[in-house]
Amino acid sequence: MPCKLSDSLHGVLNFYSQSPLQSWSAVNICQRMQNKKKAKLFQKKINPLLRENLSWWERNRQRPSGLFFYLNGMESGLDDSPRFYPRRFVPSFIAGLLPRNICAVDLNCWLFQSYINSAFISWEAGQPNTAKQLYLRGTRLAEKIDQDLWCEEGQAWLDQRPDGSFVRELTPVAWWPAFVGATLDLNRIKAVIEKHLLDDQKFWGKHGIPSVSFSSSAYNHRQDGYYWRGQIWLINTYSALEVLFRHGYTKEAEELRRRILTTLTGAGGIYETYNALTGERGWSSRGPGDPAAFQFGMSSAWAMQILLSRYQQFRYLFNDTQNIEGYIRCADVFGDYHRTSPPGTGEQNKKAVLYVETPGFEVPHMSLQSADGKSLIQSSLVDVQFTDPYHNLHTKYVTLYWHKNRFNLTIGERHRLNLSVAVNY
Repeated sequence: MPCKLSDSLHGVLNFYSQSPLQSWSAVNICQRMQNKKKAKLFQKKINPLLRENLSWWERNRQRPSGLFFYLNGMESGLDDSPRFYPRRFVPSFIAGLLPRNICAVDLNCWLFQSYINSAFISWEAGQPNTAKQLYLRGTRLAEKIDQDLWCEEGQAWLDQRPDGSFVRELTPVAWWPAFVGATLDLNRIKAVIEKHLLDDQKFWGKHGIPSVSFSSSAYNHRQDGYYWRGQIWLINTYSALEVLFRHGYTKEAEELRRRILTTLTGAGGIYETYNALTGERGWSSRGPGDPAAFQFGMSSAWAMQILLSRYQQFRYLFNDTQNIEGYIRCADVFGDYHRTSPPGTGEQNKKAVLYVETPGFEVPHMSLQSADGKSLIQSSLVDVQFTDPYHNLHTKYVTLYWHKNRFNLTIGERHRLNLSVAVNY
């Protein structure tokens, strides 16, 4: 707890850590800062701290195989998840302290993210050699995730015990490599989405994404889900939104957005957790009978991201993609690791197939389709319209970069773009 007050303070049990999400925050701050000078200063300050955190994980939580492990459930932030502990009815803050040493899918994805994002910030801070080394370590970890944590029988990424066996417990981390961009195997991504995420007997709930599959024996139906044993946490729903939209399941993403916003409205506010069966306010870490915290910060953050459709800012393009629609800033071909994790939308993405430039962080709604019958990757003639239905923008114009050509377009008008007459930049 003292470290929550100041980075210089340590708790009594200072050998514990928490999920390494700092790099995700750092990259988002960098991409949103309008003052370039201040952004560079921030990058130089945060860069050694991110690398120091990576070194800690390498010294304390890395196996000879190259994979990383959580000491226990509390270190993961998922406290009493059945990924770490068998079904039991004791408070999560007690169960979560027992050592388990699980090579967790989400931890290895977070550390992939840390390597990739630290590489990006090192590059921006003027340290290209360090950036290349970090990026290489990140891609190697991603390959290990696909090699060792993919369960072919279960058709999902699963945690691994110290003896190398899989923890056969389905939770949202089954699609975490797709969420952070740590896999290049599109068949596996589709398998997890179609066989698990969109299965209403597992995760496709009427009110949002449960923290444990409905089909699991660990899902505590009788007591309405016990913290991380079935209740809805908004980070799981948000991760599903990004994975669905990014990989072309746009209708499903829109339906999930509708469901979770209905849940938030029906429950009467922003809570720590929600009952995955009824959509009502969930329970706290003390279990059934103790209501979840109101105005919970982490839930509020994801609620805002969902309300503003920010899960739509990045979209993959595939060989058969002929149209895309949404609040998209960047769209690029699937098949390579990106410079940030999850795939980012900063200025470095102007070299992508499509990039939308606006004065601030928000983007207009875009509807774009091929006008020559080809896929968007191959098309040289497209129809596009930008709209600002919620008046979030302070401009009437937008700049679209399409196949390294630049178009200055008016919001609200329909445009047909021909690459043969475009202005190259």
